[in-house]
Amino acid sequence: MSNLITRDELGLVEESFSPRSLLSLSVFGYRFRFILARSRRWKMTGKRVAIVVLHHDNAWERRVVKGLVVSMMNAYSPEEPPLFEVYSAENSLTRLHEEVLPIIAQNKNDYAAIVTTGTWVSSHVKTYINEHKWSMPQLFIGVQDPVGVGLIKNFEIPEPGIIGVNSAPLDYEHCVMVLKEIVPGLKTVLIPHDAQVGLDKFDAEKAQLMLQLEAHDVEFKLLPVDMAGDVVAQIVPHMAGMGALWVVNEAVVHIYAKKLAKMCEQYSVIYCASELASVFQGADIGWGDSGSVTGAYAGQVCFALSIGVPTTQIKNIETTHSCTARTNPSFYDKDAVSHNARVLVREVIPLGWE
Repeated sequence: MSNLITRDELGLVEESFSPRSLLSLSVFGYRFRFILARSRRWKMTGKRVAIVVLHHDNAWERRVVKGLVVSMMNAYSPEEPPLFEVYSAENSLTRLHEEVLPIIAQNKNDYAAIVTTGTWVSSHVKTYINEHKWSMPQLFIGVQDPVGVGLIKNFEIPEPGIIGVNSAPLDYEHCVMVLKEIVPGLKTVLIPHDAQVGLDKFDAEKAQLMLQLEAHDVEFKLLPVDMAGDVVAQIVPHMAGMGALWVVNEAVVHIYAKKLAKMCEQYSVIYCASELASVFQGADIGWGDSGSVTGAYAGQVCFALSIGVPTTQIKNIETTHSCTARTNPSFYDKDAVSHNARVLVREVIPLGWE
């Protein structure tokens, strides 16, 4: 079993380096307290933090980056934070190897850490770092089953230079139960997924979803999609008779969230995503964490690395989704949802930066 992160743990690293009371005494009835508040800048390393995402249209990654940067700035306060450099691989191995990583390599000694989001980016960046013998610490976030895909050996014994942060699968029993409450007449669900993704964790996640759909008398259809082709054109022929399109937590699929949302609206099909941030891009119903907890943890880790805490002293953490259901406000405009169903969800107002 891996360790689960708690909100109390998020502040432990920064608290360890907070000002300490050195002396307390009383003189003529007045109490004096002397505190050491020396600047931490003298011991910090790394003027930069590189953040590499799969694609700039992946809503979850963009939310995580925002949470990460905000957390980093808070962690460094009142000292000057490093320069955050965000790169998008654009789902291209060529771009990652020939453009993004060579740019980072030009100033690799200035980086406190390189942060990668998702399995695809994390795996390729780790391979590149190993081949080029970089000493830069790497932080993985939003990775399904980092042990199973070989990013880390285990959660209990951190490896030098590698920190693993994993997003755990959802509680699909709860998700399907809530969905059926919101949409009592739901009969059939289409589940598109990346045809090239064959990782056991994704297969297990789809299996859990299908099991719960069956238990609630909802039929389903799996649809492998070639993400290099026209995604919408591949899905459209299968939309007839579907009550909902449910996208599991595969980052590459979420690149097309906006297009999928428009397609579902056109065919009057509910767009449900195992990824809360996709609600901001048009999904009717979304589940889980939008990066706030993961981003906060990642910010604390990067701060710890910058002040010299060895990577072997920082635990690998598995974060869990809260399974909170949130709906896009426009969902209520086109679908009559009962009062009982409304209490199960929280409305989400899309943010301008997304």
